[in-house]
Amino acid sequence: GALGTEAASVPKEGEQILGAAPTITNVFPTGMSVDLDSPIVIVFSESMATDKINIAFEFASTTVGGTGGGIPLAASTLIGDGHMAVLFPVGLQAGETYQVRFRQNVVLSDRTGQAVVQPADRVIGSFTTAMTAADAPVLIATWPMTGTTNQSPTTEIDAVFSRSIEPSTVDNLSWVVTVNGSAPAQNPAPQPIGIAGLATDNRAYRWRSVGPTGEFESLGTNANVRLELSPAGHALEDTFGMPLANGVITFTTLPFSAPTGAAITSQPADAIGIAQISGPADLAIAVDLDGAQSGDRIGVFLFGKEPQPTPPIPIENLRTIAFQREVPLEAPFTTFTFTAQELDLVRTTSPLGARFADGTVAFAFYLKRGTAVSPIKLLDVDPVKNGTQSPTLDTVAPVLLGLSTTGNVVTSFRSDERDLVLVGRASEPLRAALVSTPASDNVVDPGELPAVTGSNASGLFIAAPVRIGVVAAGTPPVPYTLTIYDSALNSATAVHGRFLQVGQAANGSRMGLFSDIKVEVVDAKTLLPVVGATVYVHENLDGFTSMVATGLTDAMGHITLAPALLGETIVTVDATSQSYELFTFDGLPTESVSIPLRKNAPVGATVSGSVSTTDTNFAVYQKGVADTRFPTPGETVALAGSCSVSPQAQALLCNFGPTGIRANEIGAQSAVVVLTPPNPFAYSALTFLKGFSLTLPMSPAPPATTQTNTLVMGTSLDAGTLDAEERPIDVTPAGLSTVNWPGITTSNKPRVRVEGVSPGLPYDVTVGSGIAFNDSLPPDTWALRAAYPGSVDGIANLGGDLLGRYVKSQTIEADLLLRAEVVDAAGNRGGVRPRLSMLATVLLAPAAPTPGLNPFASNLATLDFSFPDVLTDAAAEGGIYRVRLTDGTGFSWTIWRLDAPDSAGPDAVVHLPLIGLGNTLPLASGNLGAQISAFAWPTFDPASFLWTDVER
Repeated sequence: GALGTEAASVPKEGEQILGAAPTITNVFPTGMSVDLDSPIVIVFSESMATDKINIAFEFASTTVGGTGGGIPLAASTLIGDGHMAVLFPVGLQAGETYQVRFRQNVVLSDRTGQAVVQPADRVIGSFTTAMTAADAPVLIATWPMTGTTNQSPTTEIDAVFSRSIEPSTVDNLSWVVTVNGSAPAQNPAPQPIGIAGLATDNRAYRWRSVGPTGEFESLGTNANVRLELSPAGHALEDTFGMPLANGVITFTTLPFSAPTGAAITSQPADAIGIAQISGPADLAIAVDLDGAQSGDRIGVFLFGKEPQPTPPIPIENLRTIAFQREVPLEAPFTTFTFTAQELDLVRTTSPLGARFADGTVAFAFYLKRGTAVSPIKLLDVDPVKNGTQSPTLDTVAPVLLGLSTTGNVVTSFRSDERDLVLVGRASEPLRAALVSTPASDNVVDPGELPAVTGSNASGLFIAAPVRIGVVAAGTPPVPYTLTIYDSALNSATAVHGRFLQVGQAANGSRMGLFSDIKVEVVDAKTLLPVVGATVYVHENLDGFTSMVATGLTDAMGHITLAPALLGETIVTVDATSQSYELFTFDGLPTESVSIPLRKNAPVGATVSGSVSTTDTNFAVYQKGVADTRFPTPGETVALAGSCSVSPQAQALLCNFGPTGIRANEIGAQSAVVVLTPPNPFAYSALTFLKGFSLTLPMSPAPPATTQTNTLVMGTSLDAGTLDAEERPIDVTPAGLSTVNWPGITTSNKPRVRVEGVSPGLPYDVTVGSGIAFNDSLPPDTWALRAAYPGSVDGIANLGGDLLGRYVKSQTIEADLLLRAEVVDAAGNRGGVRPRLSMLATVLLAPAAPTPGLNPFASNLATLDFSFPDVLTDAAAEGGIYRVRLTDGTGFSWTIWRLDAPDSAGPDAVVHLPLIGLGNTLPLASGNLGAQISAFAWPTFDPASFLWTDVER
C-alpha cells in the first residue's frame, strides 16, 4: 500500500528518505537573548516536502502583556538536503518569550506523504528575545550538526546566523572545509541561500562540492569533515563589520555511498509497458553500488499518480503517492537488479491495473546498513537532457486510427514519394512501427524494432521506409503489414493493406513506336484520383507541333491515349473547371506518367512560435527557424528575435513569425543557433554552431490558420556537460564560384545551410548552418564553412564515433547536403546543394535561366517559350526545367521539360499547347509572371523518377 495519507512529492537527488514517519529532532534557537533578526531553524529526521513549509508553523508570545500570536513569516525555505527548515519571522519584539508551534489544521509531511506527528499542544520549541541587540552575530545552527555521524558523502554544508553576514567576507578563507585534513578538490565559495525565485537571504549560507559537469562530488566514505568559521585573520562579519566568533563543526560521513547509478536493462530502457509488469514480466532495473557489503539492504521508493477512479478524472487532479520496496543485498555487491516481482507494480491482473496511473513514475534508490541509510539516487533514463527524466508507465496498447495525415482508413495507403513510407495517426505517440512487404521490410538492425522517424503528441507518425524505390508501372498495389508500438513497446494488432505509389514523373518503358500512353491524374495534396480531367497529347516533330489525341480521365483518374508516332510527346492536363492549374509535360520520355495537379491559387497558412532555452547567452546569438513547408522558392530560415525571459517557463523565449507556409502539408521544423565569427580564421565548428532543435513531424496546418510551436533548446552545443556525440561537426571546407552571378557582394552574400533528406517529407530539413567568406581569390569566389550537430552525424568511425541519433532512427538520411544559395538584386535565386560524400573543392552556381525580352514564338498548335539553357553538359548531371506561368487573373500553368544536350542550342524551349477556345492560349491576355527553375543532380534518371525527387 501507499506509504502516507498525504500527497507525496518526487524527491531531489541527494535527499534522504526513511520508511517511517518523519520527526522533529531539533529546534533553534533556544534560551534567552535571541537576536530579533534571528531565523528559526527546525531540523527533521529526513527530507521533507516543500509545499507547506511556509504555512505549517506560527509564533506566539507567551509573555504577559506581550504581542500574542500571529507573528508573520517573511519567507521560509528548506536546506540541508531537505532536512532543515529555515523560517524568517518579522515583528518579533524585544524581551518577549515566543513559542514555535504547528499551525492548527495544517499537516506537514515528508516526501512519501507521511505526516509529522504533532504534540497535543502543537508546541515544538520556545525562545526569548534579547532586550538589546548583541554586539556580534552568532551561529544558530549548521547542517550537518557538529558531532554527527553517518552523514551523506555528497552532503551540502549549511550555516545559519543570527543576523545578515556581509557576502564579501564569505569565502574559502573564512569558511574553511577540510576532508581528512585536506581541502576538497572542488571547493567553491559558499553562497547565500535562495528563498523565493532569484531572491537570497544573507542570514544563511550553503556550500557543496560540485563537479565540472554539475554532479555532486563525494567527500568520501568514512571521511572526517571539518568546517571552521571565522579563523584568525579571516573573520566572517555582519553588515556592520562585527565579527563572528571562531567556531569549528565536525562530522563523519557514511561508510558507504548512495547508489552510483541506475538503469532499466529490459526493453525499452525508458518506459514500462504491459509486457514488463505482467505476462512475461521482464522488467529489470540494475542499480550500481559502491562500498556495499553482505548484510546491507537495498531499497527503492516509487512515486507516481494514484490509480484513476471510476469515472476517470484529469491526471493533474490525481494525488502523487509513494511505495517502498526493500530487499537484502546479494553478491556481487557492486550491482543489484530489481525484478518485476520485487518492484510489484501490478494492482489487479484482470483487468490489468497498475499501482499507479499511467504516466511518469520516479524511482529513488538507497542503500541501508543497520539503521544508517544513504541518500537517494534517482533513475534518469535520458542523461543527455537537463534534469532527471523518469520512465513512463504505459499499460494501454496504442490504436491505429488511420493512415495519411487525416484519413481513418488503415487497409490502403497512397504516397507520391520514393519508397514505402507509411504516415498515419495513432491514439498516442509511437516509438516504433514495423512495416513488412512480400519483398522486404523496414528493419535496419536485425532483432531491433524499427523506430519511427518521427511521432508527435497528437499521435501523427512517420514510419521508417521500406526501400522499394520507384514502383514500376503496371505493378499491382504492394501488400503491406503494419504493427505499431507505443513508447513502452505495447503493440497494436497488426493491420494489412495495399500501397499505391502515385506521382511517378517517368515510369515504365521508354517511349516507343505505336506505344499507348497511360496517364494517371491525382490531386497533389490528397493524392486521390481527379475524375473528368481533359488530357491532351501533342506531337513535337523537329520543332513543329500538332494535336494527336484527347480524352477524359475515368473514375480511377486514368486514361490511355495514342502516342506521338515519330516526334516527342507532349502531355497536357486541363482540370481548370475543378479549380486546378494547367499542367504540361513537354517531352514525356516513357509510356507511363502520374500527374499531380495543384489547386489554382491555393490558400496558405502561417506559422509562429518561439525558440526556448535556459541559456541566457542565446540572447546574443543568431537564431533561425526553418520549416520544410516554407513557400519555394523563398527564404529557408526565418529569424527569431525579440527575446525575453518568461517567469512561467523559467526560460529565455525568442519569438519568430508569423511566416507563411504551405497549408495541408506534413512538415518538420528546426531551429539553428549560431555565433557568426568576424573572419574565417576565427571560425570553428564548436564556437560557431551553438544550438539545434528539431520538431518532426509537424501536423498539417489548415488553410488560413496559424500554427504555433516552441522549439526547446537543450544545453549549448559547446557546453562541457554535453555528450561528445552531440557536439558540432565541421563540413569539409569548400569554395563557391559566383562568376555566373554578377553583383553578389557581402551585402547579399551566399546563404549557407546544411540539409538532410527525411523519409515521408516532400522537402528537405535544415540541420545545420554555415557562412560564406568573401576571399576573392580569384574574384567572385567565396570560402564556405559550415557545421551540423552530432545528432545528425551520418558517419560511424572505428574509433568509437557513433551514428547520430536522428540518423540511427532514420529520421535524417546519413548523407547530408551542403546548400549554398545566392539571391541577386532582381530576386533571382540559385545555387548548389551537393551531398557531403560528393563535395567538390570548388562549387559552381549555374546562372539563372532568365528569359529574353521576346521569349514567345508561334508554332502551329503551340506557343513556344524559350530561355537560356543553364544546365551545361559539362556538369555531367541529368536535369529538368520547370516553368510556371501566371496570368493577371492569378491562373497558373506549370510546364516541365527535360534538359536537352548543349548541341540543341543555347536556349531551352517549352511548348504551350493552344487548347483554349478556338485553339488559343488558355491564359488571359496581358502580362504574365514567369518563374523558371532548373534542377540537376548526378543520380537523376530521366526514365524513372518521381516529381517529389526534384525538390529533395
